[in-house]
Amino acid sequence: DYLDNTLRDTEKVERYLHLDLLAAVPRYESDNAHLVTEAYQNLRTALLFARRSEEGQVILITGSAPQEGKTTTLVNMAKLLAQAGEKTVVLDCDLRRAQLHHRLALEREPGLTDHFTRHVPITELLKATEFKDLSVLTAGPLPPNPPALLARRSVQDLFAELRSRFDWILVDSPPLASVTDALLLARHADHTVLVIQHNKVDKKLVKRSVAAL
Repeated sequence: DYLDNTLRDTEKVERYLHLDLLAAVPRYESDNAHLVTEAYQNLRTALLFARRSEEGQVILITGSAPQEGKTTTLVNMAKLLAQAGEKTVVLDCDLRRAQLHHRLALEREPGLTDHFTRHVPITELLKATEFKDLSVLTAGPLPPNPPALLARRSVQDLFAELRSRFDWILVDSPPLASVTDALLLARHADHTVLVIQHNKVDKKLVKRSVAAL
């Protein structure tokens, strides 16, 4: 315990980071995913209580390091919201290692970057899913300099348009510790959900990520 430098229990998360723990999701495989539905329901409830207005809410979902489960969390949250009749869209703003299209069995192109580089209307880029109220804006062609694209003023206009069309806008981003992309996106978010993998990431790194946000 003295040598351990990771976060391994819920009390330690709240005590060390001074943040409310929204949900604890146990490890699971695809064949027993129903066992964790309640954990994701708790996260959905927390977002509903934190809602600031009746406008579309932008929720950034990120982590401190790669492979912590942020994209999995985003996909499960989006499905729950859509199944409850909430009009939901998910954006793949991880313009370095885009994964969202794989998770939802879609093509990556065309997508988000086409809106900025070729001025394609958002309505032509949104992709439907098997869930009636769930749409996806995939990454599109990966740009050579993602921060330059995400720092554009037109990003604000993009989120304004999505707020007018959807109840929830869930944003997938790269981890906080490695690049500045997530911090650029956080400026446009109403809330940021930080995913922490149990017993994996140095807790000092997680604390620096929280401080950066």
